[in-house]
Amino acid sequence: MANPPASDFLGKRALLLQPLRDVKASAHLDALRGIAAIAVLGFHFRGTFFVDLDPARAGWLLRLFYFMTDLGHQAVMIFFVLSGYLIGASVLRNFHEQRWSWQPYLINRLSRLWTVLIPALVLGALWDRGGMFWFGTGGIYGGKVVNASISAPILPASNAITMLGNALFLQRVLVPTFGSNGPLWSLTYEFWYYILFPLLLLMVWPGNRKDSRIAGLAGFSIVVVGLGSTISRAFAIWLMGAGLNFLPTIEKLNRKTIRLGTLALFFPALVPSAHHAPFLRYSLLNDLWVGGFTTLLIYILLQDRRTSVGGRYPDLDARVAGFSYTLYLVHLPLLVFLKALILPHSRWQMDVWSILTGGIIIAAILGYALAVASQTEARTSEVRGMVMKVLGRRLAPGGSIA
Repeated sequence: MANPPASDFLGKRALLLQPLRDVKASAHLDALRGIAAIAVLGFHFRGTFFVDLDPARAGWLLRLFYFMTDLGHQAVMIFFVLSGYLIGASVLRNFHEQRWSWQPYLINRLSRLWTVLIPALVLGALWDRGGMFWFGTGGIYGGKVVNASISAPILPASNAITMLGNALFLQRVLVPTFGSNGPLWSLTYEFWYYILFPLLLLMVWPGNRKDSRIAGLAGFSIVVVGLGSTISRAFAIWLMGAGLNFLPTIEKLNRKTIRLGTLALFFPALVPSAHHAPFLRYSLLNDLWVGGFTTLLIYILLQDRRTSVGGRYPDLDARVAGFSYTLYLVHLPLLVFLKALILPHSRWQMDVWSILTGGIIIAAILGYALAVASQTEARTSEVRGMVMKVLGRRLAPGGSIA
């Protein structure tokens, strides 16, 4: 039985059927991804180098700074929703066009992930080994300095088995995150959601054969059981983003409404979450709260269908988004090394000198991430093409596999 046409299944105005290239919405998503990556960097930097907030002595400006640099975990939820929307669209489109295949899909996903992840693991190992060689396994490397980065000794998590487990997306399942690179935890979630979503579609897609449904159910069940409840339950956040593809476009949503909607969604999403409101005391509920508001925010941004060819705004957004994945994966081992080098046993008070010094450190980390990205993330299509050549497949224009 043939699958129903996309227009019948989704409706002619579904977001999945609307092209996203060369419109402002694409630049908005690039900006959101870049902001999320910088938020993670800001969270680790402030919590590692600066003392915790003293509410009794803090003015509104200082409170705002601490609030804006306390959104690292929330930023990861934004990544999940964005990933669900973008990767979900690719999978759904292949199902609609009846050309779904695991091999090209996995090549696309793994080339994207491993092109940055493997160098990041190697670089992280070099920073950690160098840091422990020069500064010892105590201090921040021993989890003995109060900070937002390291809470346990990293030496036991710096072996080859742990490194391999992280490369295979098994951190927090079979192995800990590798060395000082705590942000690697989210890649387990991300990769296995890439696997769960197609398995889910195999189960429920209209017109699929019975054997496909059974295979999808079996695979889905095995992965969920293997991952455990914590990772599997958070799949709901990723699915929120994928679900955006089924929603209709809204006509005549003007620029002012989009801006006001963005601001209106920012505060109810992030303020209660960052301040651990009583009704969000459970971590999953807090994550769902942020994921839900992020989904609404992205839905509003997707309505901006003005052309965006040229101009500084889309170019800047694309550049920041272009190394956001690298920044996320490589910043923390270098940050920990610099902490051990510059401020081994204490943290800064907030003053002019520490702010200026901190600005230099942030600039150095951004430059480092940009340099790594130029040799990794920027070459993803090139790596993918080489893999296709080895496998004897053809890479279609735009980076998708024909």
